Amino acid sequence: MFSGTNVALLLGRTVLNVDWPIGQGKKKMKIIKGFLVASALLALSVPGYATSIEFTDFEHNGSDEIDYVITVDDETSGVLTVTVVIDDGSPNVGDILGVAFNSMLTLTSGDISGADITQICFDDNKCGGGFVLPDDYDWLVRIGNSGSAGEFFDTTMFTIAAIDVTLSCETFSSFGVRAQSVGSNFEGSSKDASANCSVGGDGDGDGDGDGDGDNEVPEPGTLALFGLGLLGLGLRRKRIS
Repeated sequence: MFSGTNVALLLGRTVLNVDWPIGQGKKKMKIIKGFLVASALLALSVPGYATSIEFTDFEHNGSDEIDYVITVDDETSGVLTVTVVIDDGSPNVGDILGVAFNSMLTLTSGDISGADITQICFDDNKCGGGFVLPDDYDWLVRIGNSGSAGEFFDTTMFTIAAIDVTLSCETFSSFGVRAQSVGSNFEGSSKDASANCSVGGDGDGDGDGDGDGDNEVPEPGTLALFGLGLLGLGLRRKRIS
């Protein structure tokens, strides 16, 4: 089965076989050959597929229960995006105070970033207090601040810099979420954890994981080569007619 890059390369060759008008062919050929080489290199350097993994079926610890859907995707080159949402079928909602995870990645606190983050801790099950989880985690990402006076986070997202990483369920072994202001009276708390990873989560909050795992995304180099291929086919058709 041909990949998008291979098909584009085959189409791109058509441009090289076109009989250009005398006096113009050499100049245009130089330009197109240079563009083809640059586009081919770009196509080879950009991954053609994006992967996502999803964590659901949380174990509950605390006065109240919250079910989450945590999705990790690599749609952006060199970056893993972690999205935490409360499942549509969750018995409660709450204010997310922090997200913890265990990972095989070698990271520093500078690799983790997000607009909602107020503190990042390594190998620390408190991370400033109020962020105690029943299990030990490599990294704790604090979201917002303790107490009901701050902003209410029922969803959050942050990124992790990860160069040359093949995302799979081995990349992250487990996640934990600490929430405050849980329940109808906003006085409860939850400490929820999941090691139930599946490939191909869709991250839409319903927990059905109906994504297909590998989602094809456009490659800039492929698109460029494809365009050149169409140009060549058009010119050849015009020449023949």
